[in-house]
Amino acid sequence: MLRADEVGARNAKRLLVVGELALDVLQLLSGELIAVVRLLRARIKLLQLTEDALRLGPFGR
Repeated sequence: MLRADEVGARNAKRLLVVGELALDVLQLLSGELIAVVRLLRARIKLLQLTEDALRLGPFGR
């Protein structure tokens, strides 16, 4: 018989797999977040380039 603070081997293995799945989901979500942030940064840089070109106007030629 197990004590209250002990977990059976089968249950521990299941909990380990559930924990690994949770980590996999977090890694997937963080990868998607990084991709979105990179896309936003690229768009911001494009807007900044456009603003710089407009600001230079005839002086840039």
